[in-house]
Amino acid sequence: MTLDDLAAATAGSGAGDAFVRGMVDMMRAKDQGLDNGVPRTPQTTTATTFRQWCTTVLAPAVPA
Repeated sequence: MTLDDLAAATAGSGAGDAFVRGMVDMMRAKDQGLDNGVPRTPQTTTATTFRQWCTTVLAPAVPA
């Protein structure tokens, strides 16, 4: 999905201008490498996967 398509879809679902701009800005930053700021190494990560964390930490904290 292009950033223009994202903006149109987000606005089309009723989101306000500031929210649409925020979503587009966030996705642009991610496209430009935001998530690559710190390399994943044994020193910067743990053995816990995202799925494990969601199951053991996030899911119990969020009411059903």
